[in-house]
Amino acid sequence: MSKHSVGSFAASSSTASGNPSPKITSTFAGPAASLATPEGYASLIESLRNKDWNVYAKKPFSTPQKVLDYLGRYTHRVAISNHRLTSVESAQVTFTYRDRKTGNSRKSMTLAAEEFIRRFLLHVLPNGFMRIRHFGFLANRSKKQNLSRCCQLLGVPVPPANLAPKSALELMRELTGVDFSRCPLCHRGTLIVIQILPAAAPSPLVPRMDSS
Repeated sequence: MSKHSVGSFAASSSTASGNPSPKITSTFAGPAASLATPEGYASLIESLRNKDWNVYAKKPFSTPQKVLDYLGRYTHRVAISNHRLTSVESAQVTFTYRDRKTGNSRKSMTLAAEEFIRRFLLHVLPNGFMRIRHFGFLANRSKKQNLSRCCQLLGVPVPPANLAPKSALELMRELTGVDFSRCPLCHRGTLIVIQILPAAAPSPLVPRMDSS
């Protein structure tokens, strides 16, 4: 999609059995304006299908495990971390960012609340889209059987079907290397849960935002 296009679209896939064309609800601008019509969008899809794509996968700089750890953190994080938000007042939001043009220096930016929310929602996938989709032997339909067969062909033991679930503290320790059960001040004492507050009932006046 052109970098000049704005907005989002939602289309339900049609089969080759003669189902009607998918309904497109779009907002496009600039060179991508022709994609706002079903005919224009269908023409784009057809041209992409006929294109001879070449996938260039660069050799990782470290181990495959490091690559997976990086992708896991990148694909499951939100658009902006809480620690980057420095001020929220007077209908304005101030946050920090890295400016690569000045040697990756740390700077602050203040935006109107509406503009900040607009930029944040650009990272929310439209309905019907998935952040991660598996193909081949990792496809959900037959992943269990395929992985067992791969282990047999490779001559490695098949991993147990039901692994013991890990706690949130254990997962965070593996991903970040930080033990959140330790006191953040002395780093020696162990935090103890004394009470778990029940979740508040959602307000019908506030729409639910899903950033997954």
